Amino acid sequence: MLEMMLAMTLGLLAIALSIGGVHYFHERLAQSQQQLEREQDAHYALQQMGRDLRMAGRFGCASVPLSAEEGAPQGAQLLQLRFGRQALAITRLAVDHAGHLSELRLRAPTEAEWRDWRELVLASCLQRHELRLSAPGASLQHHPEGLRLQLAAPQAPPVAIDAAQPGQHLPSLGVWLPAAHRYFLSGAGDGRQLWRSRQLAGAEAEPPALLLEGVRAFSIRYGVWRGCGTAASELVELPAAALQGDDWKHLRSARLELTLQIREGGQPWTQSLSVALNPVQPCLSASL
Repeated sequence: MLEMMLAMTLGLLAIALSIGGVHYFHERLAQSQQQLEREQDAHYALQQMGRDLRMAGRFGCASVPLSAEEGAPQGAQLLQLRFGRQALAITRLAVDHAGHLSELRLRAPTEAEWRDWRELVLASCLQRHELRLSAPGASLQHHPEGLRLQLAAPQAPPVAIDAAQPGQHLPSLGVWLPAAHRYFLSGAGDGRQLWRSRQLAGAEAEPPALLLEGVRAFSIRYGVWRGCGTAASELVELPAAALQGDDWKHLRSARLELTLQIREGGQPWTQSLSVALNPVQPCLSASL
């Protein structure tokens, strides 16, 4: 009888140890799965921001510099980017004797694409410059034959236009509908949330979408060319707050870094992504 009770006790002890081991195994497996999912979420968030950064400031083949207000990770607004979403074909330009624009005729989009757009961008590939046509006095009318953009006062276009040939359409000019993407953090401490909002041309901003939770820190550093020529050029990496003057026109790269608190009491985990950027004013060697 004593032997039977001892055997049962040892059996129950073995079962308890086995259950404890299985529970520990499942707990570690769940932690590992949670960590993997969080790492994948962070990777996706960085890739999304990287894609937007590569598109930022681009209207056709024209490039526009990021400004300190748009790129600096200060306060709640961490990153705000603009890019050309859709092109509208120019069918006619009205030009005065000085070569300034007073009217543009644009090919009519389909009904599904038509909106009461608030802003258009006239961009040029030749001078890498943009002219925003959203100032007071510019009106956009929709006609059966197309769209007509009327300017209250003639404006100088981003490239020279031959006034002797009014209506000439230079292939280097393009009218684009801009879009904006914005990333920002909310909350406090190690459990902050990273949000992404979009605003397409002619539409109200979409409600922010949650991109990542448990963000402990987020930073952006930019690679900038200082000086030109093989002997004088220098690539420096700076935070947005340290950029000066024309540094925004010479950006060559951006490095995004996210730090997550994956589980309470655990070590923070950091992932980064480097993005190559084309500078607005490229640094050319003296031999060119």
